[in-house]
Amino acid sequence: MEGNWWDIHARLFGCSGENWAQTYALWNEVFRAEGRSNRELIAAVLATARREKIPNWGTEHLQAIRDELRLADHQAREKDRLDRQALPWPSCGHCRGAGWVCGLPHLEQIVDGKWNPGMGTHQTQAVTCSCHIGQRIETGVNDHMEKQQPGRERKLIGLDEYTRRNQNYREQMERHEKELRAAAETRRLKATSKNEDIQARLAGLLQRIGNGAQ
Repeated sequence: MEGNWWDIHARLFGCSGENWAQTYALWNEVFRAEGRSNRELIAAVLATARREKIPNWGTEHLQAIRDELRLADHQAREKDRLDRQALPWPSCGHCRGAGWVCGLPHLEQIVDGKWNPGMGTHQTQAVTCSCHIGQRIETGVNDHMEKQQPGRERKLIGLDEYTRRNQNYREQMERHEKELRAAAETRRLKATSKNEDIQARLAGLLQRIGNGAQ
């Protein structure tokens, strides 16, 4: 089904008028702040319409949509968990059978043992793994490069060589991950503050709608 989720909700439940228009606008702000997509919200609205007990008041409609969103999130997580359990677990702890170790700090940004991007962003690189799969990839690629351009300096390196040149890469990655989590938490707190303001305005509007309906 195409269209905006609030239009579909209004048609299904007969919610019209200026008060409902304002309510939908506030709800949409809340859902956008939470990162919800139009597709997710349409699915939640349709699921609400299939309920045995249909909501009556604005607060009940909002709660029903939120409940359906949470249920969909749970089902998606459970499906992902079961899908991952069904996959064979690779033997190599570094590359998990891929032959490549990705996301390592780029050697060009390593300064005095630290991952220093300067004024830019943290750059990463991939290297071949030290397992037999990675070694086969490294040998094959480097041999091919040698045939194509004899004497050219080989650019592909393996995990062992990378580790010799940057022994502290694990600590560097952990530090960078902590910085990313801290930045994400800062953004979350700002979004929560905005969301609380929207919720307060929404509660006031729903109260006025309820008082007008009595």
